[in-house]
Amino acid sequence: MSKLEGFNEVRLLSGDSFKLDRAHYSELSLKARFIKYPPTYKHHDGYPKPTRYSIDKFTNLRDQEAAIIQDLIYVLAGLEGYYIRYSEEFDINKASSRLSGPDFVINRHIDTSFKDITKRINKLGKMYFALCSFVEVYSDLVHGHIMQTLCYEIINFLKQYETLLRDIERHFKEDSKYSLTVLEQELSRGTTLDQIGVAVKIQRLYEIVESINRENEKRNGNSNLESLQFETMMRSLKDDHYTGTLDGVLSDSVNSRFVKGGMILNIIQMRIDGYKGNMRVHKFLIDIFDRVSMCYIEMLNKWLQYGIIDDNYDEFLISESSVSDNMKYDAMQWADKFTIRREGLLKQFQIREIQKKIILTGKYLNVLKECVGIKSLEDDYHNCTITSLQESDFQIRIDNAYNRANIYILKMFFERYHLDGWIKSLNKYFLFTEGSEYDDFLGNAYILLKKASDRVSLTSLTGYYRKSYLNTSGDLQLVHNLITPVLAKETFLNELTSILKAQTTDAEEVFATNNIESLRKLLISTMETNLQTHLTSPQTRIDNYCIQKFGVDIGVPFPLNLMISRSQVYEYQLLFREQSFLRFVDLSLLESWKEICHGGVWRWKFADPMLKRWIFRCRLLHRKMSDFIRMLYRYLTFNVVAVNWHTVEEIFSHMGKDDNINLETVYTTIKSFLSTVLDDSMLTKVKLTEVITELFSLILLFHNLIMSFKKTLVLMDRSLFDEKYDLLAAPVPEFDEVKNGERFDKMSSTLDSYSNAFKVKLKEFTVLLKYYGELDSTSLLVLYRELVRTYKD
Repeated sequence: MSKLEGFNEVRLLSGDSFKLDRAHYSELSLKARFIKYPPTYKHHDGYPKPTRYSIDKFTNLRDQEAAIIQDLIYVLAGLEGYYIRYSEEFDINKASSRLSGPDFVINRHIDTSFKDITKRINKLGKMYFALCSFVEVYSDLVHGHIMQTLCYEIINFLKQYETLLRDIERHFKEDSKYSLTVLEQELSRGTTLDQIGVAVKIQRLYEIVESINRENEKRNGNSNLESLQFETMMRSLKDDHYTGTLDGVLSDSVNSRFVKGGMILNIIQMRIDGYKGNMRVHKFLIDIFDRVSMCYIEMLNKWLQYGIIDDNYDEFLISESSVSDNMKYDAMQWADKFTIRREGLLKQFQIREIQKKIILTGKYLNVLKECVGIKSLEDDYHNCTITSLQESDFQIRIDNAYNRANIYILKMFFERYHLDGWIKSLNKYFLFTEGSEYDDFLGNAYILLKKASDRVSLTSLTGYYRKSYLNTSGDLQLVHNLITPVLAKETFLNELTSILKAQTTDAEEVFATNNIESLRKLLISTMETNLQTHLTSPQTRIDNYCIQKFGVDIGVPFPLNLMISRSQVYEYQLLFREQSFLRFVDLSLLESWKEICHGGVWRWKFADPMLKRWIFRCRLLHRKMSDFIRMLYRYLTFNVVAVNWHTVEEIFSHMGKDDNINLETVYTTIKSFLSTVLDDSMLTKVKLTEVITELFSLILLFHNLIMSFKKTLVLMDRSLFDEKYDLLAAPVPEFDEVKNGERFDKMSSTLDSYSNAFKVKLKEFTVLLKYYGELDSTSLLVLYRELVRTYKD
């Protein structure tokens, strides 16, 4: 049937010959309501407008009421009647008008006793038209599975509605006493099983689709979408900042161009909350929600049971970023691979702890699937299967799924990949828990490490390093093969200072920005400030030593790199460089101690008592420096590394015995271990780091001074000069008593300056230790008290 035929068929009773003929009416049908865009009275496509029998010419109200009922049947089918027509503002050719539904205008001559009820019924026709248009516009998979499920529910309702219209039409034809009141009652009356009528249902569904339409209108145009995305991003940043749960949960602030997925469920949930006081409507909306959310629940179960995201239309709670094959096992990619979709976040997932458990559950299973295959997962997921988002044990099932995933992932990390052995190995290579091999390396490469870094071959250093660890075997072999000696671009102090002094962007300033451009300018300003303030400390001869830039690196393989990330490796590297420098200084002092106490020149029985006194003072200052280095070495080894590692071993020993120990506990323990060691090793305080580095440099300069005094001492004693003149450079100088006095004065003043400098720096160091120890790191007080006891002056 053509549009025109349908249009004419519903108007066969028009014109001056109008007479209400029920027999003739029985031959009519409502099939015209299935025409998508019939010609309207306003837009009649050039066809003659139908004329109508003036309603004020009816001889009695019963005939007028029958005419109105006939029109209302058309209206309920979304069509115009003779006396009830679309408003002038309604344009059937515009999608926005169709989605809102037409407002109907009633003939002004209709008796006032019929107008109120007619207006109420007209609203149902508007809603029916809108629901039909909604299904027509959104019944496309581009809008997602959840939207299709909602459309399916609406279609099922419309079928019931249309069945009721046919019944109404039949009753109207058969019952000569059929009235407007009866019509309204049929629309409002519910059955025994279904306690709410069609009128209430259509109103509640219309409210849902109207909310969806309004939200979609907000997203029309790039400017609106960008503004919405910026607002979502800022809201996500604020949530992450103020809740302090950044670890494990990242937020995705991307906004869709139209409503779908969780946004639809959110809209239904808001309607449910709005009708808590009406049990019948509340139940109807909950049933709608449960049916519409089934595909969402299916996605949630796949994620919680297998770590699979089956979401082709970006509707699910978790979004997954695509990763290229060459970055597939990169830890940074995995850190950002799964994020919480902030848009359309259901109230069931508002609690950050639930978000965290959900995202980590699937992430653990995803890692497991990647490493050992999905077949390793047993069918033990029944107590974590979710059947409804409304069920009372929803959170318990999330907890069950999270605990199940933790059992599998812990078993994989500790039984298959020996995570505990890896950490012990890293401690050996980076924290020198077994440092004899590195001491061998320092002894073999000492000369190279004292040279300028730009004059040293990294290949040579690597050769010495590998040679020192030749006897490594067993579990340590893999770690040994992955360890690589490196030379950093900056000295240890400069690199650490640049990190500690870096300026961060104030959170309140970020939250005060109102668009993406102002946020970009703020971030650029912070970056420029950091570039301007990154000034290197004054260079000394010691700063050019290769040891200042020497370090080791390791590429931790997947999946261990998820537990031992690059940030943890970098912390290991900082600790390595501090202890490596410390051991280098200790070795240098050992060399100069051999010289000052066992060298032939230094042990000579000088005739000058002042010179003997000077040598004694040199040995005394050297002893003080050596004691300081040894105390610092003992503190770092036993009071910092060993004490904190014992805590980690306690956690590892209770694995599988304590249900409270999960993968996050293990990760936090490792992270906390490194952070605490870093803090107790004085590498998080700029002033402490600067002072301790200055002490190291001062001690090395004093060592070099001691090693250079041999030739000067030969010139200070006649008998020694006669015996050891061959130690002097050619040509051999003459023995000169006058010059010796000048030499001694210079030697004494030099020793005084080193002694005073060491005393001042040591005093500054102890003051800082006490300050920071009382402020936030009590372990520093252990070193402080030992230094105070040793150096009472």
